[in-house]
Amino acid sequence: MKSQRKIWELQHTTVCKVVGMALDLEDLKKIGRKFGLVFHEVCIDEEFALHSALVGMCGKEGNIARHVQKLIERRSLRYAKRLAHQSAHEIAEIVLNGDENTGIPLWAILWHLATSRVSDSDSLETALFGRIHILEHKLLKDFWNEREDDGGNADAELRDEINGLRKEVIRLRSLNADLEKAKQLLTARLNQSSEIFVRSPSPPSNDTLGPSNDQDKKVRRLRNLLEESRKKNQGLEEECSRAKRQMEFLTQELLSHDSSNCTENEKSINDGCPCQLTHCLRGKRIAMVGGIDSLEAHYKNLVERSGGEFCRHNGRCCRGERRLEECIRSADLVVCPISVNSHFGANGVKKVCRRYGIDCCFPDSAGLGSLRNTLLQHFASNEEAPGESIDDSSAGSHTNSLSNQ
Repeated sequence: MKSQRKIWELQHTTVCKVVGMALDLEDLKKIGRKFGLVFHEVCIDEEFALHSALVGMCGKEGNIARHVQKLIERRSLRYAKRLAHQSAHEIAEIVLNGDENTGIPLWAILWHLATSRVSDSDSLETALFGRIHILEHKLLKDFWNEREDDGGNADAELRDEINGLRKEVIRLRSLNADLEKAKQLLTARLNQSSEIFVRSPSPPSNDTLGPSNDQDKKVRRLRNLLEESRKKNQGLEEECSRAKRQMEFLTQELLSHDSSNCTENEKSINDGCPCQLTHCLRGKRIAMVGGIDSLEAHYKNLVERSGGEFCRHNGRCCRGERRLEECIRSADLVVCPISVNSHFGANGVKKVCRRYGIDCCFPDSAGLGSLRNTLLQHFASNEEAPGESIDDSSAGSHTNSLSNQ
């Protein structure tokens, strides 16, 4: 059964809906290859470009319009017999009343009514187009409402995952410290056993066979103890290595989460506040004492990318405060995370900062996001209200402005 009206005789909106619902992307690509349709706009979606081109070319008679006409006619044959038993107005009433149990797609109904030469065909096309248009709006609303609900659940799961990773890192750090202590204890026992073994007397003469047997037993026991200690030490070293590798992996996971959170925070700050970190750190020198060794490159990248200069001291002051003083004496701000620094190291930082009159901050966390928040709070607030102290409990940091005494 061939249609009485041709596709180029239909309303533009009707052609758009029928082509969009009856032909998928593969159909559009086949037609594009067949007729040599090429698009050079890389920013436009391929399916939209092919759809728009075909709808426009079907507005007048031509090879492409006749090809699309035949393709849609073939696909609508399976529904034509069922539609032929009802009048055009009865079919239109079914669609407009929202009866979706007919088993016939909307494009086939719209095509049948539009191509049949019936009275008021234009008004029927317009009414069906309006029904389809409202359905599209409803589907889009439902889709985005579901996406918003899923997004809230995803954010909660992400926060739980981050908290779990942080707890696991803390547990592994504690385990690593315990393993280091056990390793040092075993190393001391090994050294002591080695000294005893080296100092053991030479084999006695034949006239002292009794004491010789006791001495040999003692040497054997010491050798066995030394061998057991070496095995235990080797096992602890392997366990330390595994713990360090797991800590590095979890640190990278936390870094990726912190980086994504930093990006979102920076967007919100740039939109709502004119004091950006890029301008605040220009010409500033930031010194960090302590922190996480594996994040040093990321600390430096954050500060230098914002126009500042970065230097770091690992926080270990076993050789005195000279290297610590050289690192921070010319800094504009010293950041000393208290979660990864000893009490002695924090006191050393306060002493040097007090000597040179340098501001110092003591955030709770050594993460990348914590460093960024500390810098932004300190320098942005100083630009807005010079001389005012910073106290932001939400960032978990404590800032001390130390005057030169």
